[in-house]
Parts: sequence; C-alpha cells; structure tokens
Amino acid sequence: MRWRSDSGRAERRLVERGAQTTLWQTAALGLMDRIREIFSDESAPALEEVTNAFRCACQGGQRVAAEYLLERGADLDWIGHDGLTPLDAARRTDAGELVEWLRDRRAMPADEMS
Repeated sequence: MRWRSDSGRAERRLVERGAQTTLWQTAALGLMDRIREIFSDESAPALEEVTNAFRCACQGGQRVAAEYLLERGADLDWIGHDGLTPLDAARRTDAGELVEWLRDRRAMPADEMS
C-alpha cells in the first residue's frame, strides 16, 4: 500500500479528540506543536528516535517537521526497515518540494549508497 501525504485526516481527527502519539507519528502528521513540546522536555528523544521521526516526516511529506528534526541531529541518509532512505520515502509519496529540499542537502537514495 502506498502512503499518501493527505491520508492523515483520520489520524488528525483522533489527535483532535485526545489520542496520544509517538514522536514518529507526530512527525508523519506534521504536528509541530507536539513535536516542539516533545523537545522542550528535559530529556530529549534518543537520536535513533529523532532519525526515525525524520524518516516518517519525509514519508508523510511534512517538510517543516523534517527540517526541525534534521536540525536536531537526524541522520539524512538512514535506511529504514523498508530499505528506503528519507529521500526514497519522500519520492515514493510524490512529495516533490520535500524531495527537492532533501536533494539540496545532498540526501541520497538507498540504491546509491554503498
């Protein structure tokens, strides 16, 4: 199944009704208030969590969230469980502006990494 950046409507409604989210879910939905709240806590998320959330933001087409997470140390070229980098994930979901932003930062697709 293909993830679509506009598919988060149901998830957003659940959040509006009080559902709790993890960092990666929050990033995939682009919920910046919640992301900032997570990072304002005394104990910042582990770098692995930040990287996974960055990858999910890219898959969700959430550029602002991706920028925020990259600034906090996310690995630009991490290969996720599905064998895709953040660039691959953004391409898969047709997030054109985000793909260009990632390319400007020299992000790489998985098939070009050794």
